[in-house]
Amino acid sequence: MKRMAALTLALLIMVCAGGKAAGFSFRNGVTWGMSRGEVLTAEGQPRYESERENGLDVIEIDRAEQWGADCALEYLFYRDNLVMGRLEYDTRSDSVSVEKLIATLTERYGAPTELDPARLAEISLDEDGAPDRFLGWVIDEQTLLSLAERKEEHSIKIVVSDIRETVGTADM
Repeated sequence: MKRMAALTLALLIMVCAGGKAAGFSFRNGVTWGMSRGEVLTAEGQPRYESERENGLDVIEIDRAEQWGADCALEYLFYRDNLVMGRLEYDTRSDSVSVEKLIATLTERYGAPTELDPARLAEISLDEDGAPDRFLGWVIDEQTLLSLAERKEEHSIKIVVSDIRETVGTADM
C-alpha cells in the first residue's frame, strides 16, 4: 500500500515532466525523459524486475554501483519517460559510508542544504518516517537530489527528481 501511494504521488508530481532534458545525467548517460529501452541500454541491459502501477513503470535493479558504493537502483517512468531515479544503500556494507557519499556529492554539486525531515514525503516520496539526516542538492534548474539516512534501518536513500514539478505540486 505504501509503495502504491508513493508511486501515485510520483505520478502526480511528474505528470508534467516533458521530453529529454540536456544537462544532468543521473548515471551512465541516463537523463530525464529517456524511454525504458534507452535506460536499459545505457545501463548495459542488466538483470532487473519490473512493475506497472497506476501508469508508472518501475524498473528495479538489485545490484548497481554509484558514487563508489554498492546499491539497489530504481527507475520510474511515466508514459515511457524517465521521471525519477532512486538509489538505496545498506550501511552495513563495507563499501558504504554516509560521510563518504555526502563528501562525494558535495564535491560534485556543492554544499548541501539541510532539509526539514517532515517534508520528506513531499520531496522524495519516502513514507518510512522521519530520517536521522535529510540533505538536498539543487543540481540545476530541473533537478533536486535528496539524501535520507536512517541509522536504525541501516539505510541511505538518494532520490533524484524534477524540482520544478515537485515544488509546483507541493501544496496540492
